[in-house]
Amino acid sequence: GIHLLHLEYSVHALQVHPLLETSELTQKNAERFLNEGGHIKEIKTEEDIEFPESGLILDGLFGTGFKGEVKDPYAFVINAANDSGLIIIGIDIPSGLNGETGEASTPTIVATQTATLGLPKTGFFLRDGWDHVGSLQFIDFGLPAEYIEEIEPDFELLTADMLIPLMP
Repeated sequence: GIHLLHLEYSVHALQVHPLLETSELTQKNAERFLNEGGHIKEIKTEEDIEFPESGLILDGLFGTGFKGEVKDPYAFVINAANDSGLIIIGIDIPSGLNGETGEASTPTIVATQTATLGLPKTGFFLRDGWDHVGSLQFIDFGLPAEYIEEIEPDFELLTADMLIPLMP
């Protein structure tokens, strides 16, 4: 959010988990965000959610390892985001989607685009995944190449470049 503020965007964060119950680092970053001109609104009920008529939503409710069921207040935030009509960019993986199995919770963010950090998650291509990730944008966040080269993939995504030479 701070980087967007420096680019002169108006940035509003919805704080779904009470800020005082978060880590010291999260609280320090929130204070810095506010000091640099950002806005934070704590969400306790559905009525607390307001999205602008234009702009976009950056979805980062859960981490990559999400599994299980989405409960309120997260559920009503996801439903409101999906119903907003705004562009939604999922950060690494849309909230509510299992990155390993592709199983979508009820509800799950339906992203316009997913900015996947490093390699795409297997769940993007399985079960419900493809219906929730939108277009994929790969973001290099500095993961050393040797780690990527060491990975033994379970699956490979076939592309037209790979298949065309195999056709008669």
